[in-house]
Amino acid sequence: MSAYTDAGGNAAQLALLQSVGEIHAIGDGDSRCVAGIHPSNPTVGAIGDWVGDTAVLRQAEAWLKAKGCTVARGPMLLCSWFSYRVNNGPHEHGPFLLEPTEPPDRWQAAGYAPCAQYTSTLMPHEAILKASIPIAARLESEGWSIESLPKDNDGHVPEEAFVRAVDTIHDIAHEAFADAFGFVPLPRETLQALYAPYRLALDPDLILFATDPGGTPAGFLFGVPDLADSSRRWAIIKTSAIRPSAAGQRLGTWLNATAHRRFHRKGYKSAVYALMWEGSASQSWSRFGGELLRNYTLLERSLED
Repeated sequence: MSAYTDAGGNAAQLALLQSVGEIHAIGDGDSRCVAGIHPSNPTVGAIGDWVGDTAVLRQAEAWLKAKGCTVARGPMLLCSWFSYRVNNGPHEHGPFLLEPTEPPDRWQAAGYAPCAQYTSTLMPHEAILKASIPIAARLESEGWSIESLPKDNDGHVPEEAFVRAVDTIHDIAHEAFADAFGFVPLPRETLQALYAPYRLALDPDLILFATDPGGTPAGFLFGVPDLADSSRRWAIIKTSAIRPSAAGQRLGTWLNATAHRRFHRKGYKSAVYALMWEGSASQSWSRFGGELLRNYTLLERSLED
């Protein structure tokens, strides 16, 4: 590991990855990368944090192949819960907060080809707010509700409430994303460790939970301000999910519209629907007048050659 960290690798991030899967960190001078295998998908390897020459990439591929992997995907730190994807543009607007920015060129030159596509869309407020009015009225009359996170005196989410919220996100996400491309489970404590650094930076008003008439959380929306360029006045819908048992209720539309309403009240002009997999229902949000902001790709290379 010392050669990896000497090359600029993040030791804390590496330790978190090692708590989930089998990890091989490579460092050679100023070059580095991380190869990983998730226990739920042992024939598919992942390679991420590739900095420097191609030699470290080939070392990572050789290690994955020796471990029994038949394909390597990248850029990806172990699995889709961590950083992954290349950014294909367009680049009319600069990057937003937490957006992957790595270009595809050198991965493609190294023999990697697309295996999954994603987009980000810039969405205005008006259309979805109008469309949600009858949906919200129906759901509220049936006993559904939407609440945001509580605040303490300094405006932050209390730690105990934040931990409960992340546990709820973990439960809903594992049901909602079970059929998503490349999905693998993540230990509850690892998700807590991933989210913990953001607690004091979040706006509690933008983290929403939908609850069914029986009091069970059925969906969530994780919204954040775009701090990468505050002059644009964008907010970001980083993640949202609905339990399969609540499918067909139009709960996602109500959650998103509620987020738009709060974004608008706080002075945000548009919402970024971030990093949506092409096979997900999230792609349908474009019907509300969204503008394509960016395309992304996850790449892969066979290790059986």
